[in-house]
Amino acid sequence: MIFAWVILLVLGLALPAAVEAQFSYITQNGAITITGYTGSGGVVTIPNTISSLPVTSIGNNAFSSISSLASVIISTNVATIGDRAFFSCTSLTNVALSNSITNIGNNAFNHCLKLANAMLPNSVTSIGSNAFWDCSSLTNVVIPASLVSIGSQVFSFCYNLQAITVDASNPSYGSVAGVLYDKNQTALIQCPGSKGGSLTIPSSVNSVGASAFGDCNKLTGVYFQNNAPAADSTAFNGAGKVVVYYLAGTSGWSTTLGGAPTLLWNPQVQTGDSSFGLRTNQFGFNVIGTTNIPIVVEASTNLINWQPVNTNTLTTGMAYFSDSQWTNYPARFYRIRSP
Repeated sequence: MIFAWVILLVLGLALPAAVEAQFSYITQNGAITITGYTGSGGVVTIPNTISSLPVTSIGNNAFSSISSLASVIISTNVATIGDRAFFSCTSLTNVALSNSITNIGNNAFNHCLKLANAMLPNSVTSIGSNAFWDCSSLTNVVIPASLVSIGSQVFSFCYNLQAITVDASNPSYGSVAGVLYDKNQTALIQCPGSKGGSLTIPSSVNSVGASAFGDCNKLTGVYFQNNAPAADSTAFNGAGKVVVYYLAGTSGWSTTLGGAPTLLWNPQVQTGDSSFGLRTNQFGFNVIGTTNIPIVVEASTNLINWQPVNTNTLTTGMAYFSDSQWTNYPARFYRIRSP
C-alpha cells in the first residue's frame, strides 16, 4: 500500500510537466502564447497555465494541419485564437470555446471538414475572414450579442449549414430565415449552404458579399424585390443551379449578378382572352411572362387564408391554369406569387 501511494504521488507531480511538454510556446508580458503542438492528438485540453503563467493566446498556425486532433477544450484564460490556428485539422469534430475568448483569427478553423460543433461564446467580439470556410459538417451557427465584427466569407462553403441565427440584442447583425444580414438588412453577408428551393431577399438589401451564396447548390431561385444590389463577383460562386429573379419597374439589372444568371419575374394573368373563365366545367386563365420563370398560383375564399393550388414554369412564356375544384366553393380568389 505504501508503494502504491508513492507511485500516485509521483504521477501527480509529473502530470503537469507531461502536459506542458506537448506544447511549444512563447512568453510575452507575463502570459503564454501557444505556438505549436507535438502530442498524439485525440482530445486535447489547452491548459490554464504553463510554468505558472496564464495561457492567453493560441498563436498563428499553432495546430495547423494536425490530422490526429479530434477535439479541443480551450481553457478559461485564452482570449485570442490566432490566424490559421486550427487550419485544416480534418479530424476535428468539436471545439469547446471558453467564455474568455474575444477574437478568432482569419482562417482559424478553415477546412475543418468534420467540425460539427463550435458554439460561439458570449465573449466573442470579432471573427476574421474565412474563419469557418469549408467546415462542411457544421449545421447551425448562433451569433451572440457580443459579436460586432465578422470578416468576409466566414461561413462560406459550409454546405450542410442550415441556419445562421443572431441574438436579437446584437447591435451589428441580424438574420431572416436563417440568412445573415447586417443589422439594417442592407447587406446580405451569408446564406447558409444547405438552403434549398427559393429565397426572397428583403427589399432593403443593396449589397451582396463575397461568396455570400458560396456552394448553395440546393438553391434554385433568389428573388430580389428592389433595384439591383452591388454584388461581389464571387457572390454565387458554387451555386450552379440558382437563378436570380427581379421585378418589373426595378433598375440596374443585367444578364448576371455575382456570377448567377438573372431573369425578369413578371407573370401576368390574362383576363381579356378566351382562356379566362369557365372552360369544360373548370375555371381557368392563361399566365404569360418571361420564358422559364416559375410561378405558384394560390387560392383563397376570404382573401386572408391562401393555399397553393398549382406550381408551374412558363416554359414557353405562357402557361394555362385551371381549377377543377372551383364548384366546391361559393367564391374563390386567386393570386400569383414566386415559389
